[in-house]
Amino acid sequence: MSSPTQVNGYQPFYKIVFLGKQGVGKTSIIRRLVASNVDTEYVPTLGIYYYNLELEYQKHNYYLQFWDISNSLDYQIKNFLFNTTAVVLVFNYSDKESHTYVNQLFEKIKEIHPSMKFLLVGNGSKEDHPKPPKNLNKLVNENNLMIYPMSPQNNAGMSLLLQAIVQDLPHSLETE
Repeated sequence: MSSPTQVNGYQPFYKIVFLGKQGVGKTSIIRRLVASNVDTEYVPTLGIYYYNLELEYQKHNYYLQFWDISNSLDYQIKNFLFNTTAVVLVFNYSDKESHTYVNQLFEKIKEIHPSMKFLLVGNGSKEDHPKPPKNLNKLVNENNLMIYPMSPQNNAGMSLLLQAIVQDLPHSLETE
C-alpha cells in the first residue's frame, strides 16, 4: 500500500483511481462522494478529472484525490497507476459487458501492480441484484473482494465505500 503523496510540499493525499466501462456511473459516484450531488444528465468523461476530498474518519484526517479516468484512456492504464493507493473498479449490475470489462481491468492491473488494493463497486439497486453477477463470481471469490453496491441517485452505499477506501491507510494528520 502506498503512503500519502506530498502536495505543495506539506499536505499528504492518497490517490484513488476509478475505472470502468463508459456509462457505468464512475463520475456520479465520485461527485456524490465529494459534493453530495449528481447530475441527472449523462455527460461522458473526456480524459481525466480530479476531485479532492478531505475526510475525517475515526479522529484522523485523510486527504483523498479521486481520479475519474475515461475508459478511452485504459490503454495507458500503467501511466495512471503511479502513486495510486487503491483502484475502484465500477460496473453496472445490468450491463454484462461492464462485468467483463472489470475482469479484464483487474487482470491487467494485477499484472502491473500485484499488491494493489482493489475495491469493486456495483452501480444499481442492491435489491434487484442481491448476489454478485455470475461472471464476477470468480473475481470476487478468488481475490477475496467484496462488492460495494451503490446508487448515487439516492446516496446508497456511499459512506460504506468511503470507510473501505480509508481502511488500512496510514494516518495523515491527527485532528485536535
